[in-house]
Amino acid sequence: MGCSFCGDGAVVVWFEGPDFRNAVDSAEKVGSDEAITACATCLALIEANDRDALAARELGRQRRTGGLKPGVTEQLVIQSKRRHLEDTFWAARSR
Repeated sequence: MGCSFCGDGAVVVWFEGPDFRNAVDSAEKVGSDEAITACATCLALIEANDRDALAARELGRQRRTGGLKPGVTEQLVIQSKRRHLEDTFWAARSR
């Protein structure tokens, strides 16, 4: 399992759903049915509330998994990921 944000790196934290505020340091400690994982780099971006940089890391995942689809710009990928994270991860954390 890789980082839920970038798909890369060793996972260092599991954010437990549904509000993703509680974080644990191993999969065995997750006490809910859902979790979002983060590598050290993405965790630092979450802690810094750097939402743009976190969303931009999705671009690296797409490059590694076959590149961008025709007609899809890098900026569109970042904007799409940013909206997705706002609607799911960040919105849940702010409730």
